[in-house]
Amino acid sequence: MNLIASRLYTIMEWVMKFAYLHLLWVAFTLLGLVIVGFYPATLSTYSIVRKWQTSNPDIPIFSTFWTTYKDYFKKGNILGIFANLFIALAVLNIIFIQSYQSDFSLIQVPLLAYLLFVCLFFIYLFPVTVHFDLPVTKIFKHSFLIMLISPVHTLLIIISFVSIYLICTQLPALFFIFGFSIIASVSTWIIQDRFDTIQSFKKT
Repeated sequence: MNLIASRLYTIMEWVMKFAYLHLLWVAFTLLGLVIVGFYPATLSTYSIVRKWQTSNPDIPIFSTFWTTYKDYFKKGNILGIFANLFIALAVLNIIFIQSYQSDFSLIQVPLLAYLLFVCLFFIYLFPVTVHFDLPVTKIFKHSFLIMLISPVHTLLIIISFVSIYLICTQLPALFFIFGFSIIASVSTWIIQDRFDTIQSFKKT
């Protein structure tokens, strides 16, 4: 009975941690008026879930988030400027593709390929940033290269994201309570395996 109570306590503790982390992500994104808050808050979220999974599951959440947010504020927003250019091009592609809704054209193929690339690229951008201490230009390069050599990991992440989406469509409250913290945790957990492989390869 004590074992069951202990496990239930652990589960509830982690539920609260994920809910609190998601709340901090929302709050600090809004603190930066979204425009300058989104990228530092997102990087802080990924940094915390990485620490949970690799080193210290008992870190003080708020103080760690706040410190990381300040540390990543400048770098995150510089990263965001370039990342937003990719997003802007993707939006233009969507608008262009919609103008061809009535019939399929070969010109849509590279546009759709670019949209797919942007979506996959963003899966790796944040984990790479918090895992490797790199300048912004090299972050984009490493994210792209790791994405190319990780088709299985990418597929697993896509399946996980689709599963989370389907669950949240049935239980929308889950997204508002846990939302982004779960997404960051799942993608970090899957991609961390690739990072470990890369680092072990470098040591040999």
